[in-house]
Amino acid sequence: MSEHSGRDAQTLVEEQIKKWSLKVNKRPTSEQPEKHPVITVSREWGAQGAVVARSVADSLGFSFWDHELVHTVAEETGMEELVLDTIDEHSRNPIEEIFAEVLMGVSADSGEYVHQLSRIIHTIENHGSAVLVGRGARFVLAESTALHVRVVAPFEVRVAGYQERFGCSKRNGNHKTKQMDADRQAFIKKHYKQDSSNPSHFDLVVNTGLLSTEAARDLIVEAYRIKFKKEA
Repeated sequence: MSEHSGRDAQTLVEEQIKKWSLKVNKRPTSEQPEKHPVITVSREWGAQGAVVARSVADSLGFSFWDHELVHTVAEETGMEELVLDTIDEHSRNPIEEIFAEVLMGVSADSGEYVHQLSRIIHTIENHGSAVLVGRGARFVLAESTALHVRVVAPFEVRVAGYQERFGCSKRNGNHKTKQMDADRQAFIKKHYKQDSSNPSHFDLVVNTGLLSTEAARDLIVEAYRIKFKKEA
């Protein structure tokens, strides 16, 4: 994954932001938007963190980066996006690495992936006016340069949401939720040596088991306004 496809992170991020601007039709492409600090959103699996984050981005007129981060890494490195998906927010053991290489014909280096991901996150921060979901962005960017948010919900609420969405049993829902929680925590622990469940890492922790996604969005926007003294 050391060879690049010919376009650097700066160009790729600019292209993605331009596509986003055209899609939402917020402003003419020739107009240079004012730069604002970014927002990172860490989330428990099934807590609707991505839904809340997208709503925040829409409310502020910011670009939104979730799976778009994976896509941009794939574009820059030339690695298949499907392969990167197998290591995105996962921490594979050596046996899983071997099976992945045999089945896919390629070895996905999670360390190199995180290195490229961190570079792109910093590039997005330099552009500003963005909401970044997961992928350890909280631990890539400094405390003072972004609003760092954690979205959580009770385990039972997250399991029930998975059951409703996929029509599975409670047992399967329990297993899936525990597995995804463990994968995400292991990913952060391995690459950033941090505990993503520690609330002291964040400016704001929002519980969507108690608040609607709209209320969660409004809290985050208000916290952003207070931290950076902006009219959000």
